[in-house]
Amino acid sequence: MATLIGDLIVGIFEFLLWALLELLPVICYFTAIVLVFAVTLGRVTVEYPKNSANSYWSWRKVVHGRTILSPALGTIIGFSFWAIVVALTIIVYQYSHA
Repeated sequence: MATLIGDLIVGIFEFLLWALLELLPVICYFTAIVLVFAVTLGRVTVEYPKNSANSYWSWRKVVHGRTILSPALGTIIGFSFWAIVVALTIIVYQYSHA
């Protein structure tokens, strides 16, 4: 019985880890869409390019003056934002309880 409960707990933790690792790029991508658009006041946006054969890690300028970043760069920007938020949260928590 104890091994059954232990296996169930391990299975739940594995499922939560899998869900987190699958959802993390999606969360970072949508964060980058909102964050980049808001910070640059609409001059830069994160979109899938029309010709995705050679522009996976790139940005390009459009006729209307808007720069388009690739989804991969957007995901990196979103991940960097959340990494900074988590780091600052840990730092503020440590200094407030010291």
